[in-house]
Amino acid sequence: MMASFSKLINQFIPKGDAPDSENQLDALLGKSLKGRSVLIGQGGALSIIKDGWKYITPSKGAAYDKMVGIETGNDRGPQLYNLKEDLGEKNNLAAKYPEKVKELADLLMSIKLKPEEM
Repeated sequence: MMASFSKLINQFIPKGDAPDSENQLDALLGKSLKGRSVLIGQGGALSIIKDGWKYITPSKGAAYDKMVGIETGNDRGPQLYNLKEDLGEKNNLAAKYPEKVKELADLLMSIKLKPEEM
């Protein structure tokens, strides 16, 4: 949202801040139906969603939290899900589509390393 709000109020975002933010002002104002090209998720394992595919980075930690009865998303290997066919993320396709894993892992890394430019 930072890039959208900075565009709205015509303010500069310092280089390196909000590297995954995309200007979505036209979509927010109803001038466009196009949303984000990618979405980065954080709150456990880092993930990225693009074109209906979700890649979750390998991570340590328990895969299931017994205290609250939920899956954490942690796995020592990469995870890849086709959200168009598997919204519940039950079928990890990482072994079947290693090229998609590499594509999304590389994209996530490039976003993490990219300085913000406006």
